[in-house]
Parts: sequence; structure tokens; C-alpha cells
Amino acid sequence: MKDRFTDYETAKLLKQIGFDEPCLAEFYIAVTDFKDYSKAPSFNLGTCILDADPEFCNNNLKDWVSAPLWQQVEEWIFEKHKMFIYVGLGGKNGYSVELHKGSKYLFSIKNVSDSPILAKQSGLINAVKYLAKDK
Repeated sequence: MKDRFTDYETAKLLKQIGFDEPCLAEFYIAVTDFKDYSKAPSFNLGTCILDADPEFCNNNLKDWVSAPLWQQVEEWIFEKHKMFIYVGLGGKNGYSVELHKGSKYLFSIKNVSDSPILAKQSGLINAVKYLAKDK
């Protein structure tokens, strides 16, 4: 089920560009008693830790960020930035994606994946990166 949510790096970029929608999951990096940071972020599905205990989060977590569903990202990008991703066949090697803002074509990526779902996710990641570079 975790693959239905954005990855940690995309979630951080989404936060940077203003994504603040309620989510079902989150990423965080915990601080140990020795004030060392774990190397990989933890993924929490269910009650958000920040909502449950804000004081704990302020003292024990580093880089807390919401983990939205890919569907939420697609809807938010369209509603807030009027951007959409078109997935089409990219030849015999798989699917390609095009990124549009309103009626303006921005760019395309050929043969991203042999799965239309993974191609859409790749398009969303690239849309988030596109928006983040302008920040």
C-alpha cells in the first residue's frame, strides 16, 4: 500500500511549494536520545503523529512532512497550478508523459515506464520538481 503514497523526496518538495492538504500518512526522521538522526525517514500510516502530540514532534522529530497519495498530488497540482500530466504510448518501449500548464505545453519525457501508472507518477514527480525550481 505504501506505493500509493509519494516518496519522501517528493513530499519534501511538495511542502516547499505550499502543499498543506490533510493526508493519511507522513514521513519523519526521529532523533535518538543521543541526538543522532536516523539515516532513512520513517513512514507512518494512520493518525498523524503531529496531530497526536505536537510537543513530542517538536522535541523528537526532524523533517516531518505529510505523505500524500499520488491522486492527491495530481488533484492539487491541477487545482492550484492548472497543470496536468498526459500519459500516452511512447512507442514499443513503454509509456511517455507530457506536462501541460493550461493550454501551454511544457515538456515531455519519452519511454518513462512500461506501466501507465508508474509513468503518471514520474510525470507528477517532474511536475513537482518543475514547480519547486521556480521557488
